[in-house]
Amino acid sequence: MKLKHIPIIKFQNCRVVLMFFIGMAAMSLLSRAADSFLVPQVTTASPESMKLEYPTEIEGRISATESRAIYCIENLRVAHVEIKPNDMVKEGDLLFSIDKTDLEEKIQQAEQESQKLSIQIKDLEQTRQAQASQHIMALRRAKEDYQDISNSSNAAVDAACRELEQAKDALSLHDSQKPQESITLEDTGTDAPEQGAPETSGASTAPMAEEENPLNAWLQKREELAQACLEKEKQYEEAVAARKESLKTAARQLEDASLPEAADSSSSLLQLDQSNAARTLQELKALSKAGGNVYSKYNGQVLSCNISIGSATSGEPAVLLADFSQPLQFEGILEGSGEFPIEEGATGTLTAAGHASVLEGVAVTGISQEPDGTCQVTAALDAYGDITPGAAILDVTKKSQRYPCCIPLSALYSGEHGDFAIKVTEKPTILGLQATAEYVPITILEKNSAYAAVEGNLSSSDRIITNASKTIKEGERIRITEH
Repeated sequence: MKLKHIPIIKFQNCRVVLMFFIGMAAMSLLSRAADSFLVPQVTTASPESMKLEYPTEIEGRISATESRAIYCIENLRVAHVEIKPNDMVKEGDLLFSIDKTDLEEKIQQAEQESQKLSIQIKDLEQTRQAQASQHIMALRRAKEDYQDISNSSNAAVDAACRELEQAKDALSLHDSQKPQESITLEDTGTDAPEQGAPETSGASTAPMAEEENPLNAWLQKREELAQACLEKEKQYEEAVAARKESLKTAARQLEDASLPEAADSSSSLLQLDQSNAARTLQELKALSKAGGNVYSKYNGQVLSCNISIGSATSGEPAVLLADFSQPLQFEGILEGSGEFPIEEGATGTLTAAGHASVLEGVAVTGISQEPDGTCQVTAALDAYGDITPGAAILDVTKKSQRYPCCIPLSALYSGEHGDFAIKVTEKPTILGLQATAEYVPITILEKNSAYAAVEGNLSSSDRIITNASKTIKEGERIRITEH
């Protein structure tokens, strides 16, 4: 009987052991599930040394760097217009035509205007030559008159001077012949009265003495000669004054005659008008020879057309063309305000509509701020000969300086005490080394849309948490799901 119960006991023991292991497995699963639910699961990354990049996409168009204006002679009636804005034209393509009847009338008017100007110029030249001859004659006569007046006035002064000298010489000669004041009896030729003879009274002899006294006669003659000297001196002074006045008047007349002729630009202006009229006539005849048709001289695109059928041409360009024979350029608008993320000299890639490949190394050549706050961006395309005009997108990436410690933006956290990152550290426990979280204060230097350059107690060998299943506390145990 006992031998029969032994298998049953063994079977029951195995069942208990099996149940125990099943229970242990279940508890392990429950423990793991609880652990995964309670312990934050995180992903990590290491700080990197890099330059922060700022990609910018600019939409715009590829266009010509130069435009060409097509002019036509003014006041011509347009008969046909073959182009419109945005049309592509080639050299030799017909742009528009001028009415032939109106063109012939303008040619006749230009010829008549040229003939009229020629006649006017001829008349002005004849008038100018006559005036020049009159000026020369007046100058010659003024010189002759001045010489004649100078000669005659000098002769008058010389004559007056001679007469004055003669009068002075006569007076000097008379002064040298002055008689003595006392005259003796011997000089008179009479004998002295005898002694005792009666003297004649002075009353009877005085009149005779005065009449016969030579000194009185000399004095009277001297007075006459002195008066003559005064008159001759006065005549001489009058002759000198007359000569001065007459020479002054003649000199002024000579000075007036010596003045250059007044400048007259009428003939020169008419000659300029005649030159312009001749050039206009030549252009009109050349247009008539072409049948009144105006053709394109360039390969390009019509930017504007300022004429229409029946309208008259003006001084403004009739047609404005973008010249595709010259290097092209990219022009785009960058939205935003403040400091723009690109600058002159930055390079990027250009994707052009209808162009199979992407153009690399396209350099930004110009950035200008517009009044509406947008930014006009220009890039030269002279190195790409096979590019064609049209819509395009320019991708430009600006790079910062190289920073030794850059972390993803998802690794940035903020708290009461500022910004920080969470670094993974390992602490020994009874179960072995366990990964825990450590808050590391940092300072943000610069950041873009994906990374931030920071300063702090971090190195490239550290692992920082970039994502977590729940909020992580300082020193909390964590579970790393991937690196």
